[in-house]
Amino acid sequence: DSRDQSSEFSLMLRSIILLVALAGHAGAFLAPALPLGSPSARPASASAGRIGHGRAGVAPSGVASMGMVASAEELASFRSGATADIKRMVEAGRVAGLKQDLMILSDESKRGLQSPVGSEAYDKIVAIVEELEQINPTPSPLDSPDINGEWTLRWTTSRSIIGAGKPFFLRPDKRRPILQTIDVPTLTAKNVDPRRFLWKKYENSVNAELKPLSESKVAVQFTRFNLFNGKISIKAPEKAKGELDTTFLSDTLRISRGDRGNIFVLTK
Repeated sequence: DSRDQSSEFSLMLRSIILLVALAGHAGAFLAPALPLGSPSARPASASAGRIGHGRAGVAPSGVASMGMVASAEELASFRSGATADIKRMVEAGRVAGLKQDLMILSDESKRGLQSPVGSEAYDKIVAIVEELEQINPTPSPLDSPDINGEWTLRWTTSRSIIGAGKPFFLRPDKRRPILQTIDVPTLTAKNVDPRRFLWKKYENSVNAELKPLSESKVAVQFTRFNLFNGKISIKAPEKAKGELDTTFLSDTLRISRGDRGNIFVLTK
């Protein structure tokens, strides 16, 4: 099925990346660029004629030992660089594979409608989320420009946001994305909930103000509820507030957790 194909593709991708990294560094070490005119770049006969003292082809011990030291240093340098590059590439391949699996499962679950707590799909998605959180590349999300912009909700455990248990006409329009815009410089946010009644499309939205609590967490104070494309606007009560902690952030994927334990997976 699609998940098996995805896992096979991810494994193949990681293997290719590893082989390319190894080949690149091996080639660089086995065929290092030598400056024109260096002793090693000269023909053997010419070197022997110029360097030898008494016996042709015998180089002074100092030259030989210098060459040995240089080769050892080059080997250590290449080995260190290769190890670091391979680790980065393997980690990037791992993250790419996890992201792909997460998107496939999220789409299959219809933003969470078909993955209630305790289901097999729920357990798989949460396991991937927790693995990604352990390798979060952005430990200070509020300081990163990647957090700003418009995000699309792909999956959540919040049953109220996706309208679980409600009649279809009271749920968000499944054909259009649920959006969240974050602007850290102005400490504001906006959630947009697409709706449809019969043939009529409209949007409900809510504005919010943010207050940083840490490098990854903000307090969220909702300020206005806007209904029917903003035709009705209601001031939000003081108690309409919460917290949001960003536990994974890249330029295309964000995972956040709310103060009530809900998980949110969003993409750009």
